[in-house]
Amino acid sequence: MAIDDGAAENAVWKKVIGIVGGLGPHAHIRFEELLLRAAEIGAPGKVFRDQDYPPYLVSALPGTPDRTEYLLGRGPSPLPWLERSLRALEGAPGGAGGGVSADFAVMACNAAHALLPELRAMGILPILDVVSETIDSIRRRSEIRTIGLLATTGTLEARIYQRACAAHGLNATSLLALPRGEDLQRSLVMATIYGDAGQAGIKAGAHRQPEHRSRLLENLQRAVGLLAEAGAELVISACTEIPLVLPPGRVSGVEIVDPLEVAARAALEVAAGRRQAEPRAGR
Repeated sequence: MAIDDGAAENAVWKKVIGIVGGLGPHAHIRFEELLLRAAEIGAPGKVFRDQDYPPYLVSALPGTPDRTEYLLGRGPSPLPWLERSLRALEGAPGGAGGGVSADFAVMACNAAHALLPELRAMGILPILDVVSETIDSIRRRSEIRTIGLLATTGTLEARIYQRACAAHGLNATSLLALPRGEDLQRSLVMATIYGDAGQAGIKAGAHRQPEHRSRLLENLQRAVGLLAEAGAELVISACTEIPLVLPPGRVSGVEIVDPLEVAARAALEVAAGRRQAEPRAGR
């Protein structure tokens, strides 16, 4: 059920956002921050009270099996856990005034979108497609033709971004397409996210430690440089951990786009009732 904002004298938000988090554990926290920031930017000059920010619920299950390991055929399916999160958001308990549930969901994980068709077919909640939102946003605002992808190997192998690019007539490339691509992908991206050879990665919180953060940033900056040399005119941080170290901006002359920033703006549009979320399948 959507929240009735009348008592708070706020008629802006018509729907409650549901956040599927814990994928990894730090990503949904950043998404919450982006939601609040986007709300402020969208209302310039407004002095925000607590009650003016968008309503959202979070289900964070860090025990969800690793999406990349599953997509590479090396681990169990995260689908039951993602379903569990969605059902928790749909039926979240409320206070004395009755239950409050999410009206639609955003998954704070790029790789999980490989399972989007199966999740939508369950008919639990409408789910915002972060991948399509990101590519459509780029297409509408620029003349860029070739996009570089910084993502886990599982996301790249699932080709979720490549298909979305192709649907809009755009080219996509990644480190895997370069000479020694598998080595570069492993050392610059996967080791940065997951850690390697006894060195912690972003998922282990290494980005919060200055002695590790500089190493992680150097890896990602080098990866962007290689993609730029290969013809990428823009690079998508297609893993929600990457912007924790490499924020949106410009590196090696190319723009870095964070899909979670795009998703935050889109989620606010839906929450404000200015556009529709995906319809529930099977209902």
